[in-house]
Formats: sequence, structure tokens, C-alpha cells
Amino acid sequence: MLQSEFEDRIKFKISQDEYLKIELLYTHDPKDRNKDDFCKFWLKNDGIQWLLNERQLKINELSRENKTLKFQLEEDNKISTKQYDTLYKRVMEQNKQILYYQNLFNSVKKLIKI
Repeated sequence: MLQSEFEDRIKFKISQDEYLKIELLYTHDPKDRNKDDFCKFWLKNDGIQWLLNERQLKINELSRENKTLKFQLEEDNKISTKQYDTLYKRVMEQNKQILYYQNLFNSVKKLIKI
């Protein structure tokens, strides 16, 4: 099953990392369910809760990394301009990833009305 097929069946977007974990479950399903049946099974068996947990963990991980990078930027006055630019770019990329996962997280929360 393709990621887009899975998303069409569950009615929301997932990240590539999330899909890779789900795909492992699908390909190793001992009952060898078809795509539709697997997606129904996934939704009925806490798939959404698992997804919310995965996203919260990812947001927390990215936030910690981002905090560390920001601290390095603010505290280390001895770094070169090139090092500063590299750290700054990493902080900006982390911010984008955090926003991406927060949006994914919120889209699922709205769907299930938490």
C-alpha cells in the first residue's frame, strides 16, 4: 500500500516516518488483511492514539534540540560567522519541523475532537 492510499483511507495526512512504521505493520500483518480492512483495523485499534503519541514525542524531541541550538547561539560569542549561520539555519529548520508536526498533531485532534 502506498502512503497516499493509506491517507485516503484514514482521511488525514501522516509523515513519511510515520508511514514507514505503519507499513511495517501492514506488510507483517499475520491476518494478511487487504488495504481497506487493515486501515479499519488500524483505526479501531488505537492507531490514532499511537499517531498522536508519536507526534507529541517528535515535537518534544525537536523542541529540546531547538532549545539547545538556541542556547548555543545566544551563549557562545566566540563562534565564527560561519558557525553562527550554520546553527541559525538548523534552528530555522527545526522550527519548520516543529510547526509541521504540530499541524499534523492538531489535524488529528480536530478529526477526533479531543
